Amino acid sequence: MGELSQVGGKQAVGRGSVLVVDDSRLVRTVVGHHLKAAGFSVDEADNGQTAMHILSKGSYDVIITDLKMPELDGFGVLAAVKRLGLSIEVIILTGAHAQDMSSAVRALRLGAHDYLTKPPSSGDEVILTVERAVEKKRLRDENKRLLHELESLSMTDALTGVPNRRSFDQALAQEMARARRYGSALGVVGPSPASCGRGTFSSATAARSSSRFSPTPTRRGR
Repeated sequence: MGELSQVGGKQAVGRGSVLVVDDSRLVRTVVGHHLKAAGFSVDEADNGQTAMHILSKGSYDVIITDLKMPELDGFGVLAAVKRLGLSIEVIILTGAHAQDMSSAVRALRLGAHDYLTKPPSSGDEVILTVERAVEKKRLRDENKRLLHELESLSMTDALTGVPNRRSFDQALAQEMARARRYGSALGVVGPSPASCGRGTFSSATAARSSSRFSPTPTRRGR
């Protein structure tokens, strides 16, 4: 396995955690130095395969990866992050030649956040690019959290916290679809109006539902 250096980035909070992936020790040292000086937590890997091994044990806010590396290149790292659905922004390290820039543009189209030329023109450029990536990642995570919270609230009663009518309707629709798919009967059993005052389902309702969604019997030949 390739060279691995960890400085606790997987558990970092605050400015953010960054994984720098490059087969050049010099590039990793320069980029890491700028980020550590700005308060970021930085880990290093010397190829994409090592980077994926690190990611299997934890996560980061940002990955800065070279495009051309042995074992697994930057495109492979980017593809793996997207395929696994990891909430990590990917920044590409690339040369300044026309062919390198063409590869960087391709990476952007595949979902990379941004790119940096190497060696970086300044520490400020590295820091600003990473700051923007961390901000984007955290905003996305917060939006997902809020959407999940709203979805949960919309499915439960505000006073009792139990599933509400919308939750029931959704569950019923799923069971109806499953019954149709497999040709099985569907019955809904609940408290009767007599026992609950305002019960929503009775045994008669259950019987009608079961009859309605039972599979149509096949007529046998004589």
